[in-house]
Amino acid sequence: MNIVQGLISVMIACIIGIAVVVPIVADIIANASLTGVSLTLANIVIPLILVVIIVAIVSMITGQ
Repeated sequence: MNIVQGLISVMIACIIGIAVVVPIVADIIANASLTGVSLTLANIVIPLILVVIIVAIVSMITGQ
């Protein structure tokens, strides 16, 4: 994979992950009637999505 394909892949991952997935998941969690432990676990979902996006970006950059 050359550098242009890598940069395009990183841009697409950022746009889809950050601009589409995170707001949708945040809205779903906010509108759900969750309390207690289930709300705490649901609030962990967004940071986990962001960690997966970061790991995917790093793997695309390093070519692995």
